[in-house]
Amino acid sequence: MEESWECSAERVAMLVDDVVRRPDPAVVAAAGDERAITLPREHLLGAVHERFVGIPGGGRHADGSDGDVSRRVAEAVAESAAYDEAELLGRFAQVAAKAPLMASTRPCAPCNRHKSKPCW
Repeated sequence: MEESWECSAERVAMLVDDVVRRPDPAVVAAAGDERAITLPREHLLGAVHERFVGIPGGGRHADGSDGDVSRRVAEAVAESAAYDEAELLGRFAQVAAKAPLMASTRPCAPCNRHKSKPCW
């Protein structure tokens, strides 16, 4: 039985890895019992492993936890989006601090690129 779990976990991990590489998702969420989540996670590599979020519950049988699982997935997506936004703003702040500011609001003389129109 243990070998069957491991084999299934490896196949699930390969499938998840293949699917994730296509659209490059921010979050990979899996719901189920603890073993169904942790075993495939052990076989995931790199960015897929980093994006993987295990959500307990939501097994095969309808037990009324679908709403709870949906809420937890939404929370994981929101947390990932907030992290990405903070990272992007941090990078922007670094670049903005190094970039020279445009001090003049007057247009320059017409240039070759803009032909007769002055560029700003």
